[in-house]
Amino acid sequence: MWHSAQRRCSLGLGCHTSRVAEFLDDDLEDARFIGTRLNRARVHDAQMEGVKITGTSLANAEIWSNDITGMTINGVDVAPLVEAELDRRHPERRKLLAVDAAGVKDAWAEIEAEWDRTLSRALRLPPSQLFERTDELEWSFVETTRHLIYVDEKFICRVDGEPDHFSPIALPHTSLPSVPPGVDPHVSPAADEVFTVRQARIEQIRAFMRRLDDTELQRDLTPSESTGGPRRAEAVLRRVRTLLREEWLHMRFANRDLTKLVGP
Repeated sequence: MWHSAQRRCSLGLGCHTSRVAEFLDDDLEDARFIGTRLNRARVHDAQMEGVKITGTSLANAEIWSNDITGMTINGVDVAPLVEAELDRRHPERRKLLAVDAAGVKDAWAEIEAEWDRTLSRALRLPPSQLFERTDELEWSFVETTRHLIYVDEKFICRVDGEPDHFSPIALPHTSLPSVPPGVDPHVSPAADEVFTVRQARIEQIRAFMRRLDDTELQRDLTPSESTGGPRRAEAVLRRVRTLLREEWLHMRFANRDLTKLVGP
């Protein structure tokens, strides 16, 4: 069903009133849109596996995705082309696929350096703009930082074999069906508090990286429902790669938005 009145609040991110048709958490699998006007439509946080678009005019479209695989346009698989161009623009991106401890440490050092540069850019903003969204469905800089706190704390819990638990100010993925333990969906922390907690988590991960070796990287994290750990066996390396990818992607999104606010 489409909704045109009050939007449902999600994990404390606030609500807004929509004057256009809006589909929220609806199951539209196998739907068909024929002769439909979708000009200026917005698709956010959606699953679109196996989508097929034919006979359609596509102009001035913009796609930001964390994972594009098997995307074919006019018979051409463009996913490898996009990946190659991203690697050309961001050479450090290749480090996210490190397979040994030395490579992982190098990748994390790159992440830390990028975070320092990103934070320096953000602090050039007037304080109020740290909370400003450049798009109503995207996070502000402070919200992005809160999400990175969530990412960091999840990583720390998983590799330490502890139950998942988070700071009240951590901001989880908006698609989660329930609020993770410890998170307060109604909290509105000051920017300084957010940056302080984020720095503390960076230092915790830095300490992990200092003691990381190839043996630890291949250690299996045993599935455990009771500890809130992974539901299937996975090596520390897989969890590390998830951390690096999440960090890099969200800092890239943050810098994209900072460019809109403060310029290059």
